[in-house]
Amino acid sequence: MLGPDQLDSRAASDRYSLASDIVVVVVLTADEDLLQTLRDAVGLARRLWHVPTAEKVSDLLVAGEVGILLLDAEVLGAATEPFIVEIKRQFPDLVILLAGDRAAETALAGLISSGTIYRYIHQPLSPGRARSFMPLALRRTV
Repeated sequence: MLGPDQLDSRAASDRYSLASDIVVVVVLTADEDLLQTLRDAVGLARRLWHVPTAEKVSDLLVAGEVGILLLDAEVLGAATEPFIVEIKRQFPDLVILLAGDRAAETALAGLISSGTIYRYIHQPLSPGRARSFMPLALRRTV
């Protein structure tokens, strides 16, 4: 029989083991600083998967419970817009965040203003900014 302290501990761990509470964050980037800032902002309660290629992003989307996709425009280059349009067509409820510079923001302004891209993140990303927008993106997945 479990004691009261063990029950409290077990209840806390069960809270994050429910399938409905698991939101996977997939990040396509080559920027280690961006990746670490996102890991810190997401915390241990959520799974964050770093993927090196667009093909791996597609594999994870098809296979799993991905709720948030963060793409680095520098990695995708000219393929950024068609890639986002196709992903959003296949997964309309997916929350897409895009990181990049001013030129990428200007080039993708239509997707940003239409809401296809939930948030545009200017690089370099500060920890404070990551901590402010990640909880909002996580809530949007529920």
